[in-house]
Amino acid sequence: MTQKLKDTLNDYFIMTVGVIVFTIAWESFMIPNGMSAGGLMGLCTVIEYATGGVVLASYSYLAINTLLIVMAIVIFGIGFGFKTIFCILMSTVMLKLVDGWTWMHAVEGNFLYIPEKILIPLLAGVLEAIGVGLIIRRGGSTGGTDIIALIVNKYWPVSLSKMFLVTDMIIITSILFLPGKAFADMMYGSL
Repeated sequence: MTQKLKDTLNDYFIMTVGVIVFTIAWESFMIPNGMSAGGLMGLCTVIEYATGGVVLASYSYLAINTLLIVMAIVIFGIGFGFKTIFCILMSTVMLKLVDGWTWMHAVEGNFLYIPEKILIPLLAGVLEAIGVGLIIRRGGSTGGTDIIALIVNKYWPVSLSKMFLVTDMIIITSILFLPGKAFADMMYGSL
């Protein structure tokens, strides 16, 4: 086995671990507790809540990312992100799997239950950061708002960080439009 093949396999292994940690943050902690945050996963959780669970986050995540990847390929070329496509597909599969593993949901009666509600988005944020960090360090991405920011940055002089801030704030505040959600729910998402 060549060193290049070993390095590539190692990259994909580390990205897979990152995807697993990323999806556990969402499907074990945030979604079962009715919480959302920024990024595409935040938008997908809002869609899941708005549809009463008819459209699962894993489905809208794949659908929106597919549209974004097609747009990115048209704009940036065919070489855009095989690792990103891998991470999106793996995330979709893992979101669906962890959603079905109710024993991993951090709700009352389960091992991962956290009674202090404020700790849920903090722990989920740490897990998501670890997962996404592993993915990005190996040249991948979970897609979503990363792609939107890159597209906007290509045509307008808007920094990536400003785009992330704007999209995250829009997504986080969108939870206020759902019945039964309040300012506190939005604040949990901003942690």
